[in-house]
Amino acid sequence: MCIRAETILACSETAEDLVQDVFEVLWKNREKINITTSLKAFLYWSVRNACLNNIAHANVEREYMEIFMKENSEASDSDNPVSKYEDKENESSIFAAIDSFPAQCREIALLSFKEVLRNDEIASKLNNSVDTVKAQLYRARTKTAENIRI
Repeated sequence: MCIRAETILACSETAEDLVQDVFEVLWKNREKINITTSLKAFLYWSVRNACLNNIAHANVEREYMEIFMKENSEASDSDNPVSKYEDKENESSIFAAIDSFPAQCREIALLSFKEVLRNDEIASKLNNSVDTVKAQLYRARTKTAENIRI
């Protein structure tokens, strides 16, 4: 079983751990498991599936780590004076675009972007439905994206 797992994973320690886990799960669930094939085939498929799950989990962890590293590098870039200038320039462009919106859309956009209120808070503050707020914010984002490249 370990050799089979190692051919899939290319890491003997991880392979041994996974095989051990498969046997542990089998032992814990021995009364519930109904093996319709041979035990050997069942174990090989169980080890194979455990290896594939391990690979998938490692890929997800790697993707999250890449996202985390990217966000942290962007955060350090924001300390750059040029980046701060560009952020201010984008912010002023966004608020200029918001000023051109119809009254209700402008009011909702300002409450959302400037005061950072949730949709339900905006709806109760303006006596509107949450769906109206969502629709107006969608329009605001669409109009802003059309006018500004961020």
